[in-house]
Amino acid sequence: MPGYSAPPETMAAGARTVLTLVGLLREGVAADVLTVEHPGEPPLSDGMTRNAEVLAAGLLAGIPLPAVARMLVVWTQLHGMVGFEVNGHVAGVAADPDAFFAHAAAVMGEFAGLPR
Repeated sequence: MPGYSAPPETMAAGARTVLTLVGLLREGVAADVLTVEHPGEPPLSDGMTRNAEVLAAGLLAGIPLPAVARMLVVWTQLHGMVGFEVNGHVAGVAADPDAFFAHAAAVMGEFAGLPR
C-alpha cells in the first residue's frame, strides 16, 4: 500500500522468516551441501545479479549469488503461500491443504539448494 509503514513490533516478527531461511542457507554452505548450480537454469540477468549482490554484501554475505537469488524467490513464495492459507484460498484448490503446503515447502527448499 502506498505510504504504509509497518509498526516496529511487526517488523521483528516478519524478519524471523527471512532470518530462518538465511540460517538454513548458511548451514548448507558450512556443511558443503548447498547446491549452487542448477543445470538448465538460465543465468542471472544483470538486474537480478545486482539484486543478489546487494543482499550478498550484507545479510547474505558468504552465500553464492545464485543461492541468494533463489532465496529471494523462496522468501516471496513462502509469504504468498502463507497469505493464501490464512485467507482460505489453498483449501479451495487443494483437497489436502496440509499435503500441498508440505510438498511446496520441500520443493522450495530444493529450489533454494537445500537437501531434502
